Amino acid sequence: ANYQLEAVLEDVNYHSAGTSSSVRKAIHIASKQQVAIKMITFEYHCYYLVKLTVQLIWSETKYKLEELEHPNIIDLYQIIEEPGKIYIVMEYMAGGELY
Repeated sequence: ANYQLEAVLEDVNYHSAGTSSSVRKAIHIASKQQVAIKMITFEYHCYYLVKLTVQLIWSETKYKLEELEHPNIIDLYQIIEEPGKIYIVMEYMAGGELY
């Protein structure tokens, strides 16, 4: 594990859709950088839909985000996949809410 998980920032369950997600503050162990990690868990029947959605988001935003550097745009660092879970590692921004 490259990250030490800390406080839960958001927790959402979509029982009828078979998915849930939470956002946790974390520390990257090697660099000591604070990050936010969105953890999406899903039932097996949702796997391909969730995976395809994340792949589309990643492919559409990865190169565009690398070119942009702006204080109002959160950096997307990494997407990690495990069976039944996807982790989206992004810049941690304290003191606000995302809509």
